[in-house]
Amino acid sequence: MNKKGYALLIILILVVIGQAAYTYNLTMKIDRLSHTVANLDADSTINNLDNRIKTIEQELSNHDLSDIDALKDNVATNTSNIASINQYLDSINFKLMDIESSISNINLRSLIN
Repeated sequence: MNKKGYALLIILILVVIGQAAYTYNLTMKIDRLSHTVANLDADSTINNLDNRIKTIEQELSNHDLSDIDALKDNVATNTSNIASINQYLDSINFKLMDIESSISNINLRSLIN
């Protein structure tokens, strides 16, 4: 073989060694991933979620719905009271406008006389 042949043979050997190292590293990563997946306990995760859901449901069932009904009644009463107050303020506003008009009329009469 000539020098080119030896150089190509050395390059080929280096490429094969590099490919073997890459394959080995990839195999090790796959093994670690497989080991990690095997160690995951899906049943434990599902049980933990199930326990959390049961706890939340239990906490919700402990709340008294009559409190919500009382709040609804309070809102309805307050809404009615606000409407009544608005009517009262409208009547006061109307009376103030009437008083203002009367004062203007008195001022006009005093200017005329």
